[in-house]
Amino acid sequence: MRYLSCIFILVASLSLYGCLTISQVAIITPTTTIDVPETSTSIPTIQVTSTNTSTPTVIPTSTPLVYSTPFPLPSQVISTENIQDLQELAVFGKGKVNNFSYSPDGKLLAVATMRGIYIYDAFTFAEKKYMPTDDSVNSVAFSPDGAILAVTFARGSVQLWDVSSGVLVDTLEQNAGRAGGGVLFSPDGSFLFSGSGDAVIRMWQISDGKLIRTFRGGHEYYNYEMTNGMSISPDGSLLATTDGYEKVWIWRIATGELVYSLEGNRVVFSPDGKTLAVGKGYYSDDLVVTLWRISDWTLINSLSGHRSVFLNIRE
Repeated sequence: MRYLSCIFILVASLSLYGCLTISQVAIITPTTTIDVPETSTSIPTIQVTSTNTSTPTVIPTSTPLVYSTPFPLPSQVISTENIQDLQELAVFGKGKVNNFSYSPDGKLLAVATMRGIYIYDAFTFAEKKYMPTDDSVNSVAFSPDGAILAVTFARGSVQLWDVSSGVLVDTLEQNAGRAGGGVLFSPDGSFLFSGSGDAVIRMWQISDGKLIRTFRGGHEYYNYEMTNGMSISPDGSLLATTDGYEKVWIWRIATGELVYSLEGNRVVFSPDGKTLAVGKGYYSDDLVVTLWRISDWTLINSLSGHRSVFLNIRE
C-alpha cells in the first residue's frame, strides 16, 4: 500500500507539472503576439538617417577622392607635332647631386645638381641661395678668396658665378658639345683649370677669360673619356691630371711641358708640395694608394688593403 501511495503521489506530481507547463506556454504565446505591434516597421532611426543625408559629413563617404594638382588637364595628346609647345608646370625635388665643394673658410657648401647650384650654410645646413640653370651642373669649385664659384655643365659650358649675389659673372666656354668635367682654381686665383669629355684640361685666365693653354696625355682619346681628377701643387708650378686610361700626367704649368706620368685614376698633392698621392684601381682586390717623392719621383710607400671603391683622395 505504501508503494501504491508513492506511485500515486509521483503520477500526481507529474500531472501537476505538466499542467503548469502547458498553462505557461498558453500564457506566453498570446503575450508575444500582442507585444509586437504591426506599426513596428517604422523605426525612428530611419527618419534620422534621411535627415542626415544633407549634412556635408555624409556626402564624402560615398564620393571618391581625387588626388591631383590644380594644373589644367591637357587638351591633346603629346606628339612630335606639339612637343615644342611643352611647358614646365612644376618642379619636385632638387635634382641629382653631381658634385659639391666647400668654400675656403669652410662656412659655405656649394652643391651641383641637375636643376642648378645650391649654396648652404655648412654649419646649420640652411639653404642660403639657389642659382637655377638651364643645364645640368657637373662640377663646382670656389676661388681661393671664396668670392667666385667656377661651374662646368653637361653640355660643356664653363662659367663663373658671384657667390654673394648669385649672378653669372662670365662664360668662358658656351655649350662646347662635350661634357664638362672637374674644375680647379690656381692657388693665387689667377687661373682656372677645367676638365672635359675630350680628356683635355683647359687653362683659363680669370682676368680676361682667355684660353691660355691645354693639357692632354698621349693616348688616342674618345669623347666619353672624362677628365675629372686634378690637383695643383701648393706653389702653383705643377698640375697633376688623370684620364680614362688609368694614367696620371704631371705637367709644368708655366710651359705646358709634361714632367712625369704614373698609373692611377685619383691624384692629390700634399700640403707641403713634396709628395704626390695617387689612387689606383676600381675594385676591392686591386685598390692601392701610392706615395711619390716629387723631387726625383721615387716611390715612398704603398697603402693597400682598401675594401671599397675609390671615389677621391684629399690632402
